[in-house]
Amino acid sequence: MIDSRATRTGTDPEALCRALLRVFLVVALAIAFFQRMAGAQTAEPVPVDPVRPPVPLEVGTAWTYVGHVWWIPRHRVGIYREHVTWTSEITAVKRRRGWTAAMLEGHPYDLLGSHAGRERGTYVLLLRGRKNAGPRIFLVGGQRAWDVWRRIQDREDTLDGLALPEEFVLELPLRGGRPICPPTTPDVPTSSCWSVVNEGPADLRAVRGGEEIHDAVRYSVSQRTPSQHAIWTFVPGLGFTSFAYGQEGEISAVELQLVDYHAPSAIGETALDD
Repeated sequence: MIDSRATRTGTDPEALCRALLRVFLVVALAIAFFQRMAGAQTAEPVPVDPVRPPVPLEVGTAWTYVGHVWWIPRHRVGIYREHVTWTSEITAVKRRRGWTAAMLEGHPYDLLGSHAGRERGTYVLLLRGRKNAGPRIFLVGGQRAWDVWRRIQDREDTLDGLALPEEFVLELPLRGGRPICPPTTPDVPTSSCWSVVNEGPADLRAVRGGEEIHDAVRYSVSQRTPSQHAIWTFVPGLGFTSFAYGQEGEISAVELQLVDYHAPSAIGETALDD
C-alpha cells in the first residue's frame, strides 16, 4: 500500500518536498542511532563465539525483512511511503582459493530509488578468509555479480582482483569504536570506511528462527558520505538484522527489520577447489 502526500507551496513544491524528506531522513536515522546506543548501554557485551561463521553461507538460507520505503517520484509532488516485505535468499555457493561466493536473490539495496514495482536483483556475497586475521566480506551487484560468479567457477582463473574496494562491507572480528575500511588503495576515500558505533547482546526474540542462535552479539555499523547515511545491525552467525538507509541523490530512504531467518537442514552443494 502506498501513501501519497502532496505539499502545497506558492513557489516550488517539489523543492520543498525534497527538503522535508532530507530532514525526515536525518531525524529517522538519528533516532535509530540513539535507540541502538541506549540499548547497548543497558547490558554488558557478550564475547563473540570464534567458532560461529560470520554469515551462514548455505544454499537455501533466507532472510526476510519488513519495513518501509520512502521516496519522491520523478516529476511528482509529495513523499510516497510503501510498506514492504523483502527476502534475500542464497541460491548457490562456490568455494575456491580462499574465497566463498554465495549468489543472492534479493537484497535491501533493491529498495533504493524513487520507483515502485521493484523486483529482486542478483548479488554475490563474497567472503575472503585470511591467515592470522578475520575474514573480509564484499557485496557485488548488477552485471558485476554475474562476472564475479563466472570467474569463481573458472578453474583457470587465479581470482586476483576478484572484489573491488568499493564493494567492501565488513572486516571481522568487529569491535566497538573501531573503523572498518576497504583494503588500502590510493584512490579509496576515507568516506568509504564504516564505523562500529556500538555493540551488545542481540535480542532475537522477534526473529522467527533466531531462537536457534544463543549468546549472540549485535553490532551497529554506520557509514556517512556526502550523499548517503546508513546504519546496519549485524549479528555474527546470523547476518544483517536491520537496515536504515538514506540516499540523497534520488531522495529515497529504507528502514527494515529482520523478522524471519530460515536455515536449511542440510548444507547445500558447493564446489571445492583449494
